[in-house]
Amino acid sequence: MIKQEQLWKHRLAAQTDEELIKSFNKEVCNPGWTTARGTYLHLMRNEFRNRSFDSSLIINENTFKLAKKIVIRNNIVVYREDL
Repeated sequence: MIKQEQLWKHRLAAQTDEELIKSFNKEVCNPGWTTARGTYLHLMRNEFRNRSFDSSLIINENTFKLAKKIVIRNNIVVYREDL
């Protein structure tokens, strides 16, 4: 799992902001859960925190909200349906 985790971390870091948003949106409303998916989402959450845009809508101290699809507008993450 360590090699897979390193691969995911590298791939997420290499994604453009738009690609990262697309990766996030693929996970929205996905009811499946495995340890691997939990690890991937943890890494994705960390990558969102590393970016220069405001992702506080979907991330707070302990949660990563996957209920709705998102986009970036004016350097802020907003729900896609709110446009």
